[in-house]
Amino acid sequence: MKNLIKSIVVLFFLGIIACDPNETIAPIPPSDGDLIEPNVGGPDQPNQVFIDLSKNTSTTVSRDNWDFGFANDGNFRVIINYSAYMVARPTDQTDLAMVTSNLVTPEYKAVTVVAPEGSIDWIDNPNGNITETAIASVSSTDSENLVYVINRGQLESGAELTERGFIKIKVTRSGDDYVITYGEIDATTFNSVTVPKNAGYNFTFLSLDNGIVNIEPEKSLWDIGFTTTSNYFFDHTNNVTVPYRFKDIVLTNKGNVKVSSVAVTDVVNYAEYTLTDAAALDMQDDRLGIGSTWRNFEFATYSYVVNPEIFYIIEDTDGNTYKLAFTRMNCISVECAGDRGYPEFTYELLK
Repeated sequence: MKNLIKSIVVLFFLGIIACDPNETIAPIPPSDGDLIEPNVGGPDQPNQVFIDLSKNTSTTVSRDNWDFGFANDGNFRVIINYSAYMVARPTDQTDLAMVTSNLVTPEYKAVTVVAPEGSIDWIDNPNGNITETAIASVSSTDSENLVYVINRGQLESGAELTERGFIKIKVTRSGDDYVITYGEIDATTFNSVTVPKNAGYNFTFLSLDNGIVNIEPEKSLWDIGFTTTSNYFFDHTNNVTVPYRFKDIVLTNKGNVKVSSVAVTDVVNYAEYTLTDAAALDMQDDRLGIGSTWRNFEFATYSYVVNPEIFYIIEDTDGNTYKLAFTRMNCISVECAGDRGYPEFTYELLK
């Protein structure tokens, strides 16, 4: 019995030592790298995928799960769902009831296919500059905030497009919060949602169908994102720059991640590139630092392929430096061979 009591006492004190709150817990080391296949969902690319390199984790969300993102920094700016090709056209009205479907012109309906001059101002700048959003900075004076007609964009299913429809919105401020008021295009009664700021995220995302939703992870928990987006295209026929739908975009976490591209040469290659080599680079806070440069259009096969002449250096949100190279963008399985929307990349921690 005495031995049993001694054993219990010893185990008790060992438990106290093991639970010492002052004990230093060793940090989890960053991932050394891996081969990653982001699940963008195949040719229609219905998903957005956000990747944390140092933790080797992926967050996948459906790109029709949100409508607006509300900036959580010192700005009062609202982004529209670039991945669903949304468009925001300003009116000259401040009263939602004064805006009707007469503003939904044929040109506006087709804005991401054939659009009038000036329509590039109806999408957010794809470079992520928060001062270049389609919706103007939200004023603390309600009467200065205009009503916008919103084309909620399109989703693809093969050759078919599903239109998400038109609404009208007005965004105002209540202290440090946003207030968005919205309704159908001819509505005279409206819904309102208050959206608070959350400093842990770049944006607070709102779905008009489901309320506040999780899209991007916390700003310290992702480095690069795979998505579709609205981009610019110069229409040589009509001599005008217009928006258009763009796939295979890779974004970097603007404001939190830096990137630089490296051209492959006879003496520079991915396998032998070192941390010492990377130290000489001019790293940039550039949302489109990867963008679409990772792939080329091959006219011989009339298809997109990985660009073999470039790889990238990433300074992630944790301060680690990685080299990253794309290894595939098309399906290699028999049932979907050659289809785009099956990206793959490899990355490695530089030490």
